[in-house]
Amino acid sequence: MKQTIFNIILVTTLIFITLLLGCFYMADVQHRKANELRTQYRWRLAEKKYKLASKLNPIHSYYLCDLGDFLAEKGAYLENGKPIHFKNIERIYDSALRLNPWNAKAMIQLGKIQFAQSTLNNKRGIYIAKAMSNFKKALYANPNGFNTCYQVAYLSMHAWKELDNAERELIISKLK
Repeated sequence: MKQTIFNIILVTTLIFITLLLGCFYMADVQHRKANELRTQYRWRLAEKKYKLASKLNPIHSYYLCDLGDFLAEKGAYLENGKPIHFKNIERIYDSALRLNPWNAKAMIQLGKIQFAQSTLNNKRGIYIAKAMSNFKKALYANPNGFNTCYQVAYLSMHAWKELDNAERELIISKLK
């Protein structure tokens, strides 16, 4: 009797693990397909694939980052940068950061969205402060990463006049 119960639990566990791995594999397939569709400008289908990948593997922050990147790109083409998608995109990056608080890419992308909002909104200073906060977190998470340092420095140049001396020194030090 004990052996039968043990075998049932073992088989059930193996089935569960197999299903879980299958979902992760299918998420990767959907993500790759979304990237392919994105390069072909087949955006409706690409968006569905990105969202499906995020649902199939809800613990992978990379899929959420790519969904946010895609929606920002799509918004730039279709909405002419109107703030209609910004809050949704911010929520996606925030979700990615809840999954992986050390995701420098999500921090930088969130900062980019906040910079974009600063150009379209009368609360420029608030959005720049939020963006710089995310950029600093990205530098803390990945202090020696070339892409992180370069992107933060490059993006910060757009708000150079609004930065204080400490922020300017930080940016200059990352360009060295």
